[in-house]
Amino acid sequence: MPIPRVGELLQHIGGKKLYHSFDLAHGYHNLEVHPDDQPKTAIILPEDLGLPHRQYEYTRLGFGLSAAPGAFQYVADRLVTPAEEPNPTNDLGPTVVAYIDDICIAGEPFQEMLQRLQAFFNRVRARASRFLLKAKKCELFPWLFQKEIPFLGHIVFESGIKTDGNKIEKVVHWPIPENLKELRTWLGMVNYYTKYIPQMTTIAAPLYHLLKKGVEYHWSEECNNAFEKIKKQMTTAPILGSPDPSKGPFTLTTDCSLTGMGAVLTQEQG
Repeated sequence: MPIPRVGELLQHIGGKKLYHSFDLAHGYHNLEVHPDDQPKTAIILPEDLGLPHRQYEYTRLGFGLSAAPGAFQYVADRLVTPAEEPNPTNDLGPTVVAYIDDICIAGEPFQEMLQRLQAFFNRVRARASRFLLKAKKCELFPWLFQKEIPFLGHIVFESGIKTDGNKIEKVVHWPIPENLKELRTWLGMVNYYTKYIPQMTTIAAPLYHLLKKGVEYHWSEECNNAFEKIKKQMTTAPILGSPDPSKGPFTLTTDCSLTGMGAVLTQEQG
């Protein structure tokens, strides 16, 4: 089962008026490994640990197994979109999405949100032998629903999607990278928010040049300017509206140069 694209999930739930999120407790360990497949998960421990056996096998899905994310995503999708309801959500009502063990319910109006919340609880209750919700995220009062909520490193709310200030703080306060490893780490965090940074490929060209094979790592003024500009744009990132076919046509704008290419899909929403 492929892992859904974060951007696509955010588009589904962005632009709604009410939100609530949940975490599935214990993650991968909710799922049992078939007895025939358990030997494939075997690990061998050193003799000096003093354990009665050296070889152990997982009886439940373990973190680090290559098939674990896809397998868990499959059952999480079945939880929020059962097979008997292949398309239970649309633009007229609430939306429920799952990303591994993170679940978000979004929609309007209030009464429909209550109905969807009850339906979700019923699904979890019917699968209580397999799934439990983290108690902290089940606290519905004093606020049953919220007008905006953090989800997968972003904030979703009625106007659309924006960066989560708590998540980008580490990016903004990152010191000048002293080596390739630190630069790759920082760029990896930045790339998660690329869609908020206009002309990111062009701006970051001096930094990506340092990653090329055979290039000596030298932090030039050009690199520093790119580094600081990206940080600044992260703190002033625009709000990304959610697409709404009922509000008019879309415009696709593209651009290409020797240092990069890009495209943006826009819609005038009033």
